[in-house]
Amino acid sequence: MGTSLTGKNISTTYLGLLKTTDNAVIGSTAKRLTDGNGTDSPLYLSTSKLGIGVTPTEALTISSGNIQLSNDNKIQFGTSDVYISGTTSTDNIQLGIQGATKLTLHQTTGLTLAQYGGGTITGTVTQRLGVTSAGQVVEIPIGGGAVDGSGTAGKITKWTDSDTIGDSIMSESGSTISIVDTLKINATTGDSLLQFNITGDTYSMGIDNSDEDKFKLAYGVFGSTDLLAIDVDGNSIFSGKITINKESSSALTISNPSATNDYLLIGHDASLNSLYTSRAENSYGTHTFRQWDGSTTRNILTLDASQNATFEGDVNIGSGGTDSNDKRLLINSGDGAGGEAYINLQRNGANNFLLNATATNTQIRNVANLPLLFYTNNDIRQTISADGNTTFAGNVLLSGYLSVTSNNIGTGATRWIGSDGTTSTWFYNVPTGGNHYFAVNNSNQLSINENNSTFAGDISLPDSKKAIFGTGNDLQI
Repeated sequence: MGTSLTGKNISTTYLGLLKTTDNAVIGSTAKRLTDGNGTDSPLYLSTSKLGIGVTPTEALTISSGNIQLSNDNKIQFGTSDVYISGTTSTDNIQLGIQGATKLTLHQTTGLTLAQYGGGTITGTVTQRLGVTSAGQVVEIPIGGGAVDGSGTAGKITKWTDSDTIGDSIMSESGSTISIVDTLKINATTGDSLLQFNITGDTYSMGIDNSDEDKFKLAYGVFGSTDLLAIDVDGNSIFSGKITINKESSSALTISNPSATNDYLLIGHDASLNSLYTSRAENSYGTHTFRQWDGSTTRNILTLDASQNATFEGDVNIGSGGTDSNDKRLLINSGDGAGGEAYINLQRNGANNFLLNATATNTQIRNVANLPLLFYTNNDIRQTISADGNTTFAGNVLLSGYLSVTSNNIGTGATRWIGSDGTTSTWFYNVPTGGNHYFAVNNSNQLSINENNSTFAGDISLPDSKKAIFGTGNDLQI
């Protein structure tokens, strides 16, 4: 504490002496200091407080004006462990703790922490700091807690646990987002889908929850223009054409996954330039084309393993009308030994009629023991019986000769025209009283019976010929 002025000499003018205003001693209540002439100073002083320009309420109270420290000086608390230091060389303020700078406020580069990342000070963070447009530092709710972790450039971040981030299976490069392995879209309600949009055209792909969870590809939204729908049983419905296009060959394959090489293939082979079906390496299989009328399934065409085709209805070639193109039914066998091409008409599985071509001839054969009938205008015109007899319903017109060699033309053994195949020809009529008639213009010109020959007109002979009557040349003309 200070000492009294007892026994000391003081200037007679007292002008340079600082004293309390009331000239009394300093106590607990601060008093203003004046000089010996009574001029007030800005200092207020008590035994425990100092005020500058104001009666102090704290140990040091300043009403206005600045506190200025020389360059690199400190405001120090206690020893040098805690301080505030300013430096004009780098224009910053430093806060020191335990004798070392912990925080630096820079004029141009902001805030710098002297130490971080040690992990020795931990706790639960409930707020984070942000800066408003006015430069105000404010608190922001931190949400789920502090976030840490690391990642790879180009990778899209995911949560690896409740407060850690890391790499996901998605990455971004330019305008492309790539996903490794599986993209899974879950929807608790409504549709689960992907949508693609470009220049106003939208395509949707996914599960239509409102239509029995069918997987769909649609133009627009589901239910508007569905292009493909697949139900849970694997049935597929296409709303348009299916085009399979490949330069060398293309095919649509329908397979049985439980049987090796058991499949139906419909395709186009560039070397054959044809449409074909195949069940490769499966000789016992058949192909059946069926028709469904809403209640019954009917077979239309069956192809068996032996290359036989069975139609259940009519087979039409060509549509008629104004079509001028030729239409043909071509049956072409190979030229190997025994190879035949034929049309086989069956009734109840039994062969009735064959039209076939062999290596040496063409045949029309009635295999069953039945007559063969030929119709025109829905009337029988020719009948060939099972034993080979032929009956014509009308005239038989010949543009050439009727040649009979070692065979007869007639009805059995009673009436016939025959030849022995060498020099003799017969007109034969066995019944007694029967006649042979030779007619011209539907009028009989010669009638021959067993006793007489009657001519309806004159008999003309060449000049060098004569008529002989009797066996002994009894009469000659």
